[in-house]
Amino acid sequence: EVENGCYHGCIAMAHERIYIATEDKPVLIGSKDDPVPEGIKVYPGFDGLLDQDCSQEDCFQSAGREAVDGILLGLNGAIMAYGQTSTGKTHTMVGDKTRPGLCLKAAAHLFSEAGLQGAQIEVTASFLQLYLNHITDLLVNDGHEKKLKLREFVEEDYVDTRVEGLSERPVQSMDDVEELLEEGNKRRQQACTALNASSSRSHAVLILNVTLWQGGKDDEATQAKLYLVDLAGSERVKDSAATGDRFTEAVHINKSLFALQGVVAALADGNPHVPYRNDPLTQLLRPALGGNCCTTLVATVSPAQRHSRESEGTLNFASSCRRIKGEVFVNSVRKPRPWESKPKEEPVKEEPEECPWASLAKLDAASVMDSQMLDTAHGQIHVLTCGPSDGEAVLLLHGCPSDAWTWKWLFPP
Repeated sequence: EVENGCYHGCIAMAHERIYIATEDKPVLIGSKDDPVPEGIKVYPGFDGLLDQDCSQEDCFQSAGREAVDGILLGLNGAIMAYGQTSTGKTHTMVGDKTRPGLCLKAAAHLFSEAGLQGAQIEVTASFLQLYLNHITDLLVNDGHEKKLKLREFVEEDYVDTRVEGLSERPVQSMDDVEELLEEGNKRRQQACTALNASSSRSHAVLILNVTLWQGGKDDEATQAKLYLVDLAGSERVKDSAATGDRFTEAVHINKSLFALQGVVAALADGNPHVPYRNDPLTQLLRPALGGNCCTTLVATVSPAQRHSRESEGTLNFASSCRRIKGEVFVNSVRKPRPWESKPKEEPVKEEPEECPWASLAKLDAASVMDSQMLDTAHGQIHVLTCGPSDGEAVLLLHGCPSDAWTWKWLFPP
């Protein structure tokens, strides 16, 4: 930011580290081995550092590709954007038509890599938001009116969390995912604050359920979930000038993010009890946090000096996430390929049964013994009594008007 004609920034990247200044004063960063200046905090050990000049493709290659490659192996994955409001989380995850974000980049990579490997893939997508502690479906017209419930399922090695009644849609390309995101984001809660003209007021989660067949038997496949999470940003009400509904939203957002910090701290410290149930957000993200999942965190920070405290909090959270160790395994299932039908069996030809009155076709008009018209409520009925004089008689009924008088329908030439 610029104050009194001078640029004031609190963050620098050098030597594969992030340096953050807690005081507004000039600081010179020397070599990697030099002592850290007073008033500077150093955050080493991150897997990647991206500045304001990086492209969306750079971000995907650094933060998203590894998780998507794991999905192709049958490993659950998650990519989460975390940070202060107005630091670019939604742009990073969703982007726009000219600069697609991680959600679209991940979908494109998923389909293209499956094609290059000669694998067959089936993907369904769900899109939800957590707003004021309520989960709603972003892919149905009245989704905001129906609050969905979370259910926990105890698997053999971990606990899975699912949303009851959440819709799923099949997607077959990045374009399908783009249409789905565009539709869902129109229903997502957004509002204007002093920090952001289109601030996200809810946490949004896109879930891709992926089934992959790679040769072998027709019913041998892997199944994996990819969670793409755009978290609402933390904010100081003093800076965002939130009042009324915006203030209520900010309170719920900060409360849920505080619960998320508690879960991450417990997992990082190896505590036997992890407070997942303290908030719907941590319950919802349980499979992506401490379960069978490879998770990538994208921490977004502001270089503005006046936001140094929030940036420092984001970096502390990211550092805690790095200490979490999880166990992942391939999710193998038996599921037939739905689009490949089995070879059709040749139908068994059955000999047609002989019509009881087939012999009448050999009769001529002279065989007609009697003919009369009957009046009914539905019209006239023509009744013919036919058959050889020494055999059993057959009654034939035919509605009039018709050509029954000529018996052409009965006695073909």
